[in-house]
Amino acid sequence: MPKPDGTMYAWERAELNGAKVRYDRAVDEVKRHPNSARIYQSLEKKAFADLMRITAKYAGCK
Repeated sequence: MPKPDGTMYAWERAELNGAKVRYDRAVDEVKRHPNSARIYQSLEKKAFADLMRITAKYAGCK
């Protein structure tokens, strides 16, 4: 839950930033391994779903 003033706690920001980093790494892996893209695309989809879940969780925060 956000602070009463609408900002995020440090651990909430860390969770959101970590999800962004995992998604960016998954996208980079797909680009880096075009012959094995199907394997890495599933990881990208999971990372994207996690990013969207966390983004929705903290949608009202500043």
